Amino acid sequence: MSTRAAGRWLRRLITVPLTLAVVVLAYFGIGAVVVHQIDDDPAFAVDVATPEGGLRTVAAMAALLEREIDRTGWVANDPAFQPGAWLVAMPAYQIAIRDAIDRLAADFAAGRTADGLEASPELEAARLSLAMPGDVWAFDFTKTWRPQRTSEAFYRDAVGALRRFNARVAIGEEGSGLGPLTVASVLQRVDDELNLMAEAALAHVAARGGHWLDEVGTPSFFTAKGTLYAHFVLLRALGEDVEGLGRAAGWGRFLTSLEAAATLHPAWVMNGHAEGTLRPAHLATQAALVLRAQRDLDQVRRALAAMDA
Repeated sequence: MSTRAAGRWLRRLITVPLTLAVVVLAYFGIGAVVVHQIDDDPAFAVDVATPEGGLRTVAAMAALLEREIDRTGWVANDPAFQPGAWLVAMPAYQIAIRDAIDRLAADFAAGRTADGLEASPELEAARLSLAMPGDVWAFDFTKTWRPQRTSEAFYRDAVGALRRFNARVAIGEEGSGLGPLTVASVLQRVDDELNLMAEAALAHVAARGGHWLDEVGTPSFFTAKGTLYAHFVLLRALGEDVEGLGRAAGWGRFLTSLEAAATLHPAWVMNGHAEGTLRPAHLATQAALVLRAQRDLDQVRRALAAMDA
């Protein structure tokens, strides 16, 4: 083989692997940018379609879950060969939204029990589907070669069950379970969650503030953000379902504070020092906004207690 021919083969041996590497990096890098979407539109579900006599809160629960699985696209169960599998913020955000919906469905079920109502088959079906893990793909070859139901399939079942429950409430076949005790329980739970969220964020800043590489800070931030956003959308609807809640002193201010916390969306989550200038502490900022929302919620709860006294 001539020296020229050997040189061509050597160039091919170098060029082909480099080209493949560039293609793979572009596929995952550009693909991840295209797939990544954190939808925190505060106007979502403001005019959500609700059957006459039904609950806007349940309609918002179904619409929010449906948006994440079918319009935005569920990524928590993407297999490793898809760009979405390498995202961190988006799956944390979506799973937090699902969890918030699940907890509110549990509150409705508990409220029905407290009101002496029988368990609702549709509500129980929704809770069962919402309890399924978010990372189930169509195949799990460690268990079987057969395809299995995905997380999205289960969550679509939950959307349908929530809407059937709401339709039955609308025509009077089901009690809502949304009595004063249930409302008080929901607000107490949200208050506790806000407190724990702020404490966790501040503890993380204290322990790891200033670290350039913080693999925990980003998912922690977006888990809290998903929870806050779901609370904002669903509690706003709850205030429309429960007349006394929407008229309670401080309710509007609480929703404004909650919206500010839910829509905090830095391009890149930094875990700098609390007094940092070039490297802000976004978790500390989030915690401050959460604490403000919690303060306003405490005022609402006191106003409601005074109204019931």
